[in-house]
Amino acid sequence: MEAAATELRRVVAREFRELKRASSVNDLRDSVEDMSVMIASRMKEALEDDIDDAYRHGVRSAFTEPGLTKAEPTFDADDTDFLRTMKAGGILSKNYQTFASNLTDGLRAAIVAGVASGSGVPTIVDSMRQVANASTFKLVRIARTEINAIYNEGRLRGYAKGEALSGRQYKYKLIVGNDTRTCDAHMDLARSIPSDGLYMNDLVELQKKIATRYGLRLLGTSLLHPNQRTVLARVV
Repeated sequence: MEAAATELRRVVAREFRELKRASSVNDLRDSVEDMSVMIASRMKEALEDDIDDAYRHGVRSAFTEPGLTKAEPTFDADDTDFLRTMKAGGILSKNYQTFASNLTDGLRAAIVAGVASGSGVPTIVDSMRQVANASTFKLVRIARTEINAIYNEGRLRGYAKGEALSGRQYKYKLIVGNDTRTCDAHMDLARSIPSDGLYMNDLVELQKKIATRYGLRLLGTSLLHPNQRTVLARVV
């Protein structure tokens, strides 16, 4: 996740340094849409790379646990299809759809405010950069939550691959953060899982049952929703 954020900050800083060379406010106005599309495109590419890495790391971290298997996991069309589905239908995807347009509006507002205050091009560009940084920070924060979900989904699928290869079946549990920030659905889930865990299919079915009870929709299968500091673990 930090790799995407660092790369994006570098790109944004470079582009706005170049923009300070604009000869007029009209040049700034003309640059806004292209700037927004470029930032949104670069951000999407970087974050999707981080999503792929998080999923693969999750698979490997579960698959290679001591006592499960000594082999290395393989990735196939099912993994590719899953990642494509998560990227197209997750929270991050919904925010992509409005990111560029919202950024465009924010950059234009910064120009209008700068002109109204009598600011020169360099000062206006600094304000535009602040808008871009704030917008990208918000999307990166959302992405951290999404990537946590992808990592846990990778762990579930890593365990499934390990079971298939070893021919053994294990029990699992969800370690749920237990404090005032934890939602009612996750507290219910934590209470419903026996201390000795559940077989994988039973754990997935339990989550679906609780998700329906609280009006939640599962895009993946490893968590109700990702922002509850919940980790999938094998019972040993």
